[in-house]
Amino acid sequence: LETREMLTYRNWMNSLGLNHPIVYHLWNDLKDGLILLKVFNKIQPDTVDMNKVNNKPFKPAVTAGPKKLENCNKVVDIGKNARKYKLGVSGLDIQTNEREAQHNLVLGLIWQMLRDYTMTQLESLQTLIDSSKAGQKIKDEQIIQWVNDKLKAECKTTSITSFKDKTT
Repeated sequence: LETREMLTYRNWMNSLGLNHPIVYHLWNDLKDGLILLKVFNKIQPDTVDMNKVNNKPFKPAVTAGPKKLENCNKVVDIGKNARKYKLGVSGLDIQTNEREAQHNLVLGLIWQMLRDYTMTQLESLQTLIDSSKAGQKIKDEQIIQWVNDKLKAECKTTSITSFKDKTT
């Protein structure tokens, strides 16, 4: 059963134009790590040297499991070290992801990837609008202020104080 969260993540990955088959089933299609590695390159180009990744077809079948696990371990390594994500997931969790606890860890990884991608896109737009802000990170407070300004401009009486705000 696909949740709304899983559908959102699957659709987001499919929207990136990864030059990879479409993600139909989140758990099965991520097991070899290839899609996640390609997503890292969409977040920050050249993060992953795809020539050093184990690609399909995985032959012989005896070595396929370890090659897929190597890719998944590379995903975790890039997430923790290059992108500074807070991860509790292991490469084995990505590759097997058969239990709900593993699903939640993988979803946590994907959420951080989506947030990272969004922030990267916002920073690019900020640079286009004001070149003096090139290289500056977007802060949560700036996004919250932008949302509140938009709400106010539309004569809405609601506002948010943080991304964890439960009043809206």
